Parts: sequence; structure tokens; C-alpha cells
Amino acid sequence: MISWALLGWIVGVLVAVLADVLPSQQALTAPPRCAHCDTPRRMTQLSGIIAFALRQSRCAHCGRRIMTRSLLVEAISVALFVFLAAWLGDVFAARLGGLSPFQIQLTPTLLLTSLYSAILLLISVIDFEHRLILRVVIFPATVLALALSFITPTLTPFSAIVGGLSGLMLTGLVYVGGILFVRMQARRGRAISEVAFGQGDVWLMLFIGLIVGFPNVLRALVLGVLVGGVVAAGILTFGMMRRESKLYVPFAYGPYLAIAGWLVLIQSSVASSQ
Repeated sequence: MISWALLGWIVGVLVAVLADVLPSQQALTAPPRCAHCDTPRRMTQLSGIIAFALRQSRCAHCGRRIMTRSLLVEAISVALFVFLAAWLGDVFAARLGGLSPFQIQLTPTLLLTSLYSAILLLISVIDFEHRLILRVVIFPATVLALALSFITPTLTPFSAIVGGLSGLMLTGLVYVGGILFVRMQARRGRAISEVAFGQGDVWLMLFIGLIVGFPNVLRALVLGVLVGGVVAAGILTFGMMRRESKLYVPFAYGPYLAIAGWLVLIQSSVASSQ
């Protein structure tokens, strides 16, 4: 358990660093920079936990706080990995009759689910901050998910491929419909630059379909739309109360699709391991 929590922390550090470097198209070897003054961060500021422990959570040049997001991402990653170890690694003694609560079994389901959780976390962080699902992330992840579908205990390659294509086509239809709606509104003199789902969301649902299979991808899509819709409605209502709301505002659906896909993935993984 402790080793898996440590792995979760390492993954969290990596996710936070990649979320800083990839959107700005920096080289992977380039150090993350302060978002306010573009000053390279210290080596001890690669980890939010270490930076806060050493009281180095602020930029050495401009003095702005820069490590809060990294700390949050690392904490979420550790919590995710501990949760996965508890439910998929047979960590509880009662489940294996004598296994120590501090031990886990490295099952294929645990390893694959942890990998996909890290990918979904990276996609969510970048999309939440930049409203971008980067091709440099989603395309390799999709190829990897397709390849791993041949050895995934909870899936068959056929189910994964059908799930991926279903997610791609259903989300693609929403995307095309949004493009047509934007064009119709433009003809009426209403300029709208955002659609419900972007191309990145379409590729994300392809990836989610490949890791959860069919028909689970349908549940993931419906749940993602519902969760995203509730959040969007809350933001709209809050804006109306402050008289600052607009009907067509940029909104990142990717994180909510990712959360829904992760929940469905966990549900199917736990069910198969029992």
C-alpha cells in the first residue's frame, strides 16, 4: 500500500509537470516555468508537496504562489492510487484470508487501471486549465489502449473496438451538430465560437470507449454529459445571480467525460475482480 501511494505521488508529480510543459509546447526536458513571470522553477519546486514542505511554494523571482495546483494534483493522484490498491489489489486481509493490510497484489487489472487513471488525470488537468485535449497525449494513449485491449482481463478486443467506435461516432455526431448550429447562428448575425463538444472530446470518448468497452461506453457518455450539464447549469445559475451570465460561454467537457469514464472503468474492474 505504501509503495503504491508513493507511486501515486510520483505519477502526480509527472502529471503536474507535463501539464505545465505540454500546453506551451516546450521540450520535455525543459524545466517548468512560473505562469506569471516565466521564470524557470527550482528543482525543489517540481513537486508541490516538497515545495510546501521546504516553504518554496512561491516563485523566487516574482513572489507569486505557483505550487498550489501541483500540490492538489499530487494529492489527488495519491488518493487515486491508494483507492485502486485497496479495491483492485486485494489489500484487505479479509479478502484474501491472511494478506497483510499493507500488502497488495499486482494484478493486471490494477496495473492497467492505474495507467489509465494517470492518463485521464493528465487529460483532465490540461483541459480544465487550457480547454485543450492535446493530440500529443490523446493519440498515443488511444494507440496504447487499443494494443492493451488484447491483454485486458475485463475486455475483449472486439468489445474495446466497438466501444471506441461507438464513443467516437456518438460524440462526433454531437460535434458536427454543434458546428452546424454555430453556422446557423452566424447567418442570423449571432457569433458563437464554442460548441458543446470539441474535437478533443471526440478523441477522448474514443479512448474511453477502448478502455471500458461496449456497452459501458454508453453509460460513460451519458454520465459525463449529465455531470458536465449539472456543473454548467450551476455556473450559469451563479452567473445569473451575479448578473454576469452569458448563454454561450467556453466550457471544458473533457474533465467530466474523463471522470465518468473513470467511474465506469472502476465499476467494471471491481466487478470483474470479485
